[in-house]
Amino acid sequence: MSYSGTDLADMDPGEEKSFSLTFVPVSGTVVSVSWGITSIGGLDPYAASKLAAGSLSGAVASNKVSLLVPGIKYLIIAQATLSTGDVISLYTHVFCRMPT
Repeated sequence: MSYSGTDLADMDPGEEKSFSLTFVPVSGTVVSVSWGITSIGGLDPYAASKLAAGSLSGAVASNKVSLLVPGIKYLIIAQATLSTGDVISLYTHVFCRMPT
């Protein structure tokens, strides 16, 4: 699994954020992407519900994250299946700020 190179900007409670990750396969093309999200540095038993279904345009995978729990950092993983059958992964993080 490779780091995407940057974390998403911190979010406020109730905020919804769109983001994209770009895959750079060595061979083949991206044919599908599956997504996952989990809480780290805190507990959110409903983390899987915070991520939309996502979309794919060429090698760019896009998604939305929302309704995060304040004070928790999340790990978002995108796994791309290539036309060669290989699977490559990218990950990023996002933190939800405490309400002010």
